[in-house]
Amino acid sequence: MPNTMAELSDSMQSAVATAGAYTVTVDARRRIPASGIGWADGVVITAAHTVEREDAISVEVAGERFGAELAGADPGSDVAALHVPGLVVGQPPSGQAVAVGALTLSVARPHGDLAASLGLLSARGGAWRTRRGPSIDGYLRTDATLFPGFSGGPLVDAVGGLLGLNTSLYARGGGFAIPTLTLGPIVDSLLTHGRLRRAFLGIASQPATLHAAQAEQAGQESGLLVVGLDQDGPAQAAGLLVGDIIMALGDRDDKSLILETADLLGALGADRIDVETGLEILRGDERHPLRVTPVERSVEGTAR
Repeated sequence: MPNTMAELSDSMQSAVATAGAYTVTVDARRRIPASGIGWADGVVITAAHTVEREDAISVEVAGERFGAELAGADPGSDVAALHVPGLVVGQPPSGQAVAVGALTLSVARPHGDLAASLGLLSARGGAWRTRRGPSIDGYLRTDATLFPGFSGGPLVDAVGGLLGLNTSLYARGGGFAIPTLTLGPIVDSLLTHGRLRRAFLGIASQPATLHAAQAEQAGQESGLLVVGLDQDGPAQAAGLLVGDIIMALGDRDDKSLILETADLLGALGADRIDVETGLEILRGDERHPLRVTPVERSVEGTAR
């Protein structure tokens, strides 16, 4: 009779060894170093919250240390990309599509040597909004423990294929990872632009519940009340006034109803930058169409 526990143990060791080939140590903060993923030759990705300085960053793998430079970081999605001249890792193997209940491993190198924790994939989901504002296309949650220094390392499947990037920033017990398919566009933008591009209207707003007459006229029960406007910002240039209520953004093919703050943030993706689009507002009890051209947001902030 085969020793299934021994076979499982051997397969987990093999998976960790496979992932170890592209798992690195990232020293970019004062406390314990974090982990990172060798994304391609000369490129490492890690969790943005573990990068506390932009100089004197180093990456270590298999006892060899490399100097690194920050290519870009996005605090909202908690992803950072590093340029690491001389690092040769190839491209990590893609993980297989896994269902809830599958075995996963969180792999790390917080002290240079490999470390790992095992857990079930407890949930996977689609687009969601972080508490810092931006929308992320998906997430993976496991019951594998993220020990100190595990953030930035890979979540892998049972054969060591990359499933996502681990981060403790959004975890409340257990592990949390940003899936590989979601990482791709973020990393591309960080390497190309040094940031994740987002559109900006130049307003301060708050959710507003419409009174009965407004709701009947508008066909929705809430919107965003404009409480402030940036001087010479896109919204002001479009004719928006303090007191207007934003109801929708976009034209017929890409219109998004705006019922709350998250709806507007979700609608202001990079594809909106410098592109004129429709903006529907409620002024008093009358609905008005405007045209607005969002610009790129240069810094993180609460205004939109």
